[in-house]
Amino acid sequence: MQKLEHHADLDSRGREVLREIVIQHVSTGEPISSRSLAKCGRFRLSSASLRNVMADLEDLGFLAQPHTSAGRVPTDRGYRFFIENLMTSRALTRRERETIEDEVRHANEIDDVLHHASSLLSKLSDQVGIVFMPTLLQFTVRSMDFVQVAESKIMCIIVGVNGVVVNKIIAARQTFSTEKKRSIRSSCTRENGWRAAII
Repeated sequence: MQKLEHHADLDSRGREVLREIVIQHVSTGEPISSRSLAKCGRFRLSSASLRNVMADLEDLGFLAQPHTSAGRVPTDRGYRFFIENLMTSRALTRRERETIEDEVRHANEIDDVLHHASSLLSKLSDQVGIVFMPTLLQFTVRSMDFVQVAESKIMCIIVGVNGVVVNKIIAARQTFSTEKKRSIRSSCTRENGWRAAII
């Protein structure tokens, strides 16, 4: 069987085998064997032919074999190819959009937004919902305030233009007067569209 040199040359057979392996592995959590693929009824191929296709996919980095006698599991590259090229998607229905908006409308704290987003993702997809926060390097600040919470600790309260609130505890090497904190706050928020690199 001719080796597949690059993912762009992955033929329909290789794509279908990879797709089925990803689906079965996500469903069972177990390595997928050529026998499992042959028994699923999607392929008119023998176990030997399916093993050849799986070997090609492994050579290309889409699959890995945990043990010599085990089946194959998708690699990061295999999952990425599945997501970008093989996974079907659909637009959200109007009801789903309204559900999402209703759930997150009153969430201002980032932790609350992430919690609601994870819960909604799980509910709508009937799968485990995992949400993580990207860097806030592009977080546009609307206002900022400082509260002395201990002798050497100050709480920085940052409100974004989108209403999201971020609280950060800052270890201070010196005590700041109210006037000094007010001056720092004014300096940070003076420029329109100031962006915070705090996380």
